[in-house]
Amino acid sequence: LRARLFGLPFGDQGLLVSRADYDAAGGYPDIPLMEDMALIRALPRPHPLAATAETGAERYRANGWFRQGAANLWRQARFLAGADPETLARSYRA
Repeated sequence: LRARLFGLPFGDQGLLVSRADYDAAGGYPDIPLMEDMALIRALPRPHPLAATAETGAERYRANGWFRQGAANLWRQARFLAGADPETLARSYRA
């Protein structure tokens, strides 16, 4: 839902990007967190595929869907506001 509404999927949602678009966007930046978001923002608007990808849900199971989703959105907002990725990574791993 978040990815469709705001165009901000996370890397664990299975990003599929052509090599040409990846290179044109500059690839993944060398930052400890939000590298997927930085890449996505450098790409043209994503186009969801009719496919599924299995990813780990440990954080969602441990923290609950709402709490984990809210924490992720808060980190995204902080990143967009210029927060240091190192600081965000520490809060993510805490």
